[in-house]
This record gives sequence, structure tokens and C-alpha cells, in this order.
Amino acid sequence: RRLGCGLSAAVVGALAFAVSGWMAAHAKNVPLVCVVCWFPLGLTGLEAALTQGNYDTSGTATVTKTITDNEKVSAEILYETTTSVPDKAFSLGLGTGISAYHFVATSTAESRRLPGSQTERDSTATHTQAFYIVGPSDSTL
Repeated sequence: RRLGCGLSAAVVGALAFAVSGWMAAHAKNVPLVCVVCWFPLGLTGLEAALTQGNYDTSGTATVTKTITDNEKVSAEILYETTTSVPDKAFSLGLGTGISAYHFVATSTAESRRLPGSQTERDSTATHTQAFYIVGPSDSTL
């Protein structure tokens, strides 16, 4: 909705993500599904920070959410580098003032049977995703 689309577009996008083949194939791996469910939120926050010009590339952005005493999810976003967009990309030529900002995001979910001690039933899942965002070259990054 933040992009100007209505509630119905947000619901359709969320449903398409929730019932995708990837989510169905990993339905039994609850920690991994938890990680992936939080990933769009991390990307939305990063996009908002870039748009507002208040993302500090000198550090790592980390978000941690404790779901219950037994479950925790965290996301970490690291800025890597900025490159120019290739000549033919997006039907733009060189000198258009468009750059690609490269990031690496790592999400981790933990599920502990007995908080504070390790058991054979504990599980952890980690998902790392490299991605880039295309934006103006004169960004505050």
C-alpha cells in the first residue's frame, strides 16, 4: 500500500507469496518459513530507509524479534557496494544517473525446546540473500 496500490493488491501479493510452491515445499521446516516470512518486512524497511535518505552504510542494520520465550527471529542487512547500471538495463543508456545499490541480507530463526539449554529438538534456520536496489546515482548512500 505504501507504493500507492490498494489493499486488494497487498492481499493478492501476500497470498501469492504464502501459497507459492517454495513455501509449500518447505512447510514442514517451520524455522525456515519463519525466516522467509520476515524477509519482505526487512526489504520494505530498507527501501523506506533508502527513500528517506537515512540508511547509514558504515554499519549493519539488525532487527531482532522475540516471538515467544522459545522462538526468536533476526534479520541483518549489510550494504556491499554501488555499481552503475549496465548500458542496456531498464532501456536506459549510460549517464542517466541510475545506480545499483548491492546488499546482503541474512535472516535467522531459532526454536528452543527449553530456553537456556540445548536439546536434540532445537532447530535453527538461516537464509542469506544478495540483492540490489536500483536508484538515483546521487543518493545519500
